[in-house]
Amino acid sequence: MPALQQPDFDVLRRYSRAIMHLRDRQRAGRLAIGLGAGVSLDLGFPNWRELVDRLARRDEFKDARTPADAPLTIKTQALIQHLGRTVEHRFAASAEAEREIRYRWIQLLHEALYSGIPEDAGQLSRAHPYLGYFLEAIKTAPLTINYNFDDSVERMLGHTYSAEQEACNERVYETVWDPSTQFRRSKGVIYHPNGFLPTRLVEGFSESIVFSEGEYADQLIDVMSGHYATLISHLTSYTCLFLGLSLSDSTLKHLLRHNVHCNPGHAHYYVRYCEADEDLPPDKNDAETLANFDVYGVVTLHLTKAGMASLGRLLSCSDADLREGLDGLGLKKRYVYYLSGAVGSGKSSVIQHLKSLSTLAEWVDQRPVLLERPHTALSDEDRREVDHWVSTQFRRKNFRLLTNKDLLLACDRTPLDPLVFAEVADVPRRAKEHLGVLQPNATGERLVPGHIVLLTASAEELMARAKERHKGATLDYLRQQQERFIQLFGPDPKAITELSTSSRPLASVVRAVCKIIHLGEYEELDIASRLKALAAG
Repeated sequence: MPALQQPDFDVLRRYSRAIMHLRDRQRAGRLAIGLGAGVSLDLGFPNWRELVDRLARRDEFKDARTPADAPLTIKTQALIQHLGRTVEHRFAASAEAEREIRYRWIQLLHEALYSGIPEDAGQLSRAHPYLGYFLEAIKTAPLTINYNFDDSVERMLGHTYSAEQEACNERVYETVWDPSTQFRRSKGVIYHPNGFLPTRLVEGFSESIVFSEGEYADQLIDVMSGHYATLISHLTSYTCLFLGLSLSDSTLKHLLRHNVHCNPGHAHYYVRYCEADEDLPPDKNDAETLANFDVYGVVTLHLTKAGMASLGRLLSCSDADLREGLDGLGLKKRYVYYLSGAVGSGKSSVIQHLKSLSTLAEWVDQRPVLLERPHTALSDEDRREVDHWVSTQFRRKNFRLLTNKDLLLACDRTPLDPLVFAEVADVPRRAKEHLGVLQPNATGERLVPGHIVLLTASAEELMARAKERHKGATLDYLRQQQERFIQLFGPDPKAITELSTSSRPLASVVRAVCKIIHLGEYEELDIASRLKALAAG
């Protein structure tokens, strides 16, 4: 595990919430990596334009007619067509001619791609400004989506973990290019959606290379026709960190947009490259960041190459080193978002859709039958039984929060919520009783503070939702309950974000809550102090 360096603390200060979430996903085996052309450029590989120019300068294409102002995909298509005409002069149009065209094109593309690239994997590792710090994340990730043709990542993994490979007598990674295949490994899978051309072709290469206009069009058709269902499934199941990519790739944009529609509570991370520190936006939530989240569901991290190296070290450092860094900077050790609101406000439904976050449900244990009845309809004995059970549940939830650090978490209901279900005049007594269960002694663990996301709706809509869930309640009861929730948390507006769910589809509400959690300002409500104030009357 690499030790943190001084520049790393600047990145930690700017993006501590994102780093905690990424590390949490990594611990859960749910962090995938996406690598774009920017990663290979730092090893000396050509960009797309330079690669096409290298091909066009070959003797085989000296008579090719390529439109000067045409898009690169069209120019590439023209080169392939010219190669086809020259081959067909020697072969009649046949399967043999097609094989010869394909083989010769792969050979020319391979030579142009690897021209000037070091053969020594150790030299590659030393040459890259940041990729070496992400190798551990790539090795342990269930999937790395590599949009590049080359095998540099595989070679760097083989060099860095050579001893481990010798010990287990197998590679620490698996390379695939067919999206519909079943992977052999559960981690360390490197998928090349645009095709694969290794340094040594004898290692095996993909049948198709997505490089020309026709191939890009076919790939997009494949996405829309379901050929990339496996990749879509991975974007749904994992949180992805995209490096060296731009959001200009039509296929990637389509996949991300599809994910926003199907999984509104899911967020990925996109590293936006900045040339120098002076190019970093002063506001981390600038217009581009907000637009990228709304359209593609990605949290944008603006970083230089040195900043990317820092991010890699922050993801692979020890828990102790990270916590020491957080403490030294005076940053939060965890980010907790409590979802609160009246019966039928939608909080439990929202929690169920925040699949890329650690979450705590409303109850730890199976709830008793008495809880299905309105609190006002319970006898005194039943109410005491329910109240004690509820308080015990919140104590157990609080200890689960206390044992989890360095994470971003959403929790269904706050420890203050049960007070709304007591009679107004009985709130101080109920607060004391509740506090006695939550903190039975003065030296015990405090209640975990957090940011409150208060969901509201019209009383009529709350009533309709309550009936759908077979919960008994009257219109007046729900109206009064919501008013009491609004007053429950006291005069600390920065620690509370109120969100109306009236006349909004669930997906819209989930997306709004997801945006609050990932991009909203984070101020904590001191729940323990507020509960003591309510107990004091």
